[in-house]
Amino acid sequence: MPLLVSRYAASGQLAPAVAAAVRVQQDSDAAVAAALALAAVLERIIVANDSVQVRCLLTFFIRLIE
Repeated sequence: MPLLVSRYAASGQLAPAVAAAVRVQQDSDAAVAAALALAAVLERIIVANDSVQVRCLLTFFIRLIE
């Protein structure tokens, strides 16, 4: 995932690339949705460098999957 995000961050091609990569191993909508959420957080870290908001998003996603 980090390689895909670093390659496609802010290009508009991140979501399709992540979805295609996930479907190779796990062909489920839930897996794709989780991967897209993580990719969005990683993209925010790379592009905006907004660590406070990213920390809040990560906490939200962790609580969501618990």
